Parts: sequence; C-alpha cells; structure tokens
Amino acid sequence: MKFANIVIIICLVMAIIITGATLISYLFFGQPITSDTVLALFGFWGGELLILALRQIFGSDVISQARNQIAEDDDEWNN
Repeated sequence: MKFANIVIIICLVMAIIITGATLISYLFFGQPITSDTVLALFGFWGGELLILALRQIFGSDVISQARNQIAEDDDEWNN
C-alpha cells in the first residue's frame, strides 16, 4: 500500500515538472503552444487521473472493505 502511494506521488510530481518545463519553455521562446503539445499534456494528466480513479475503484482499501461487509452479512445471516 505504501509503495503504491509513493509511485503515485512520484508520477504526480513528474507530471507537474514536465508540464511546468513545457509551459516555461514556450513562454521563454515566445511561441504559441501547439495543439499537439496541449493534446500530449491533456493525455498525460488524463492518464494520471485514470490511475487515481482506478486505484479508488479497485484498490486494496475497497477490497478489504468489501470483505469486511461480506463477513458481517454472513454473521448476521448465521445468527
């Protein structure tokens, strides 16, 4: 669980660094940002959001909560 949190934090930090460096380079050279660059940045951030969403849906927290709920339901059914 800690490893997954560390990997997600590293990915988010790298996304921030890459986005910042890209935007600063376009600002420094005074050129308009191309649509390909914007598309790549949106895809990059969309992928990061997908990772976070999938972790919320299929993460170990959800699985352990589902198991606890099933165990509680079984206890109530047996009594």
